[in-house]
Amino acid sequence: MLLAFLVFGGGLAYWRGLVANQRAALITGGAVLVISLGIMLSDGGIDPRALPFLAFTALLAFTLKRAPPGGCLYIGWAVFIAVVLALGFRVIPCFEPVETVQTAEHLYRFPPEKGVLMLLVPPMILVPWSSQKADRPSARPWLMSLFILAGILAAVVPLALITGFVRPGLTTLSMPYLVYWLIYNLIYTCVLEESFFRGILQNALIRGFNRTLAPATARAAGIAVAAVFFGLAHFGGGTTYVALATLAGVGYGLAYELTGRLHHAVLVHFGVNAMYLLVFSWA
Repeated sequence: MLLAFLVFGGGLAYWRGLVANQRAALITGGAVLVISLGIMLSDGGIDPRALPFLAFTALLAFTLKRAPPGGCLYIGWAVFIAVVLALGFRVIPCFEPVETVQTAEHLYRFPPEKGVLMLLVPPMILVPWSSQKADRPSARPWLMSLFILAGILAAVVPLALITGFVRPGLTTLSMPYLVYWLIYNLIYTCVLEESFFRGILQNALIRGFNRTLAPATARAAGIAVAAVFFGLAHFGGGTTYVALATLAGVGYGLAYELTGRLHHAVLVHFGVNAMYLLVFSWA
């Protein structure tokens, strides 16, 4: 139970510190996450042989934030993205999920890779600059986010029902499972996925397309291509899941671009995932 409080509390404080530029929350959350990783190391969730790899990745991220433009920067980013994907898809053998909570119905485990990614990925886009982009509209971001969330659900839910991917049905999962899943999904799924696919990938694509396309076209292309990559990342769930995730990814990309705030894309993403869990059953 202590480890669950550490990874969830630390992750939430760390993300809050990044988004709101609150140094105290950032430092506190980061320290708590490091402590939780230390516990996972002592419990066998992290093989000590992974420590040089983690140190290299942290040094690479630190260098990329301060490196001048040039060929070496692009190579460094390519290596960093490859490492992030390897951690995200859990293909590195030095990590094993660690028990966090044991109840009568479920044994909850936390993958250490998620804690590492939380420390590494969001800061690459939210520090030292703010999450708000001056060149993007920012009026009534909450209303815009709600409108986009409604649009995603209006597009995705009928397709999911028609294809038989889901069926209507209120969840029968236990309350502890729901609470754990919702917190985990917000912090270690939505935050991490939006930080990577929208904050890093979509921004990079738009900058690249801006070299040859008009600004509006470059934004549309960046959003679409990032959404395709986001959909492909869900290939484990089948082709229908890939298609639905791609469509939803377009909405998440719009939430980021139209509000100028990454945390709005995170919350829209979480709204879709929560709806999926609470009012639909897997077919």
